[in-house]
Amino acid sequence: YKRFSKKYCVYGTSSQNIDGLLRFNIAQDEIEELLETIQFDNGKKIAIITTAISNIDQCFKEKELSYEINVTKMQKLIKTLNHNRFKVIFISTDFVFDGKEGNYTEESLQNPITEYGKQKAIIEKRIFDYNQNNVVARLSKIVSNKNEPKNIFFEWLESVQQSRDIMCIKNQKFVPTDVEDVGDAIEKITTNDLNGVYNIVADRGYVRSDLAKLFLKIGNITKCKVIEKELSVFSFVDNRSLD
Repeated sequence: YKRFSKKYCVYGTSSQNIDGLLRFNIAQDEIEELLETIQFDNGKKIAIITTAISNIDQCFKEKELSYEINVTKMQKLIKTLNHNRFKVIFISTDFVFDGKEGNYTEESLQNPITEYGKQKAIIEKRIFDYNQNNVVARLSKIVSNKNEPKNIFFEWLESVQQSRDIMCIKNQKFVPTDVEDVGDAIEKITTNDLNGVYNIVADRGYVRSDLAKLFLKIGNITKCKVIEKELSVFSFVDNRSLD
């Protein structure tokens, strides 16, 4: 929101009361009521939808609630925005794949193994029925140089500061992608009026444990080490992909 508001007329929303953002909770609110309070100009209208219940295990444990938010309410939101002449950019995930092969392209077949991935895949399959000009933007692991929730580098730093070893799933591969690169890609999609499906990821992936070891090496950190364990050892409720 902050990035785009520097160049464009942007309205951001949040389910919490945050200064500078409009309040919108997909579980409770109607987007039409919010749209009525906004004065739009005559230019392109684009909605970037990031809201979701995205915790993998929560989606599995609370299937009815997560389906209601991630599928039922999401479909209604997209349809309403399209009806009001918005192009929708739906933020999706690489969890729509099973993680067995890796190196997925936009043409790769979906085969989600998590409840979260299955719910995202449903929207991906239906979104172009609502409007052919919509966009699916699939993201992988987002990173940045800021201390933010879910930023893996600062999670590792926190482990080091607490003298804890860094735990990794053995042989798990992922593609950490800088949030600024994601912003660049979405801006290109909007300015060039693109549509369709796009995998927005960095140009190389890593075995998670290898990147963690590199993190320790660059930081000259010797008091902690990287521990690899089989996926089955971790206490996840739902499945996890390895690639």
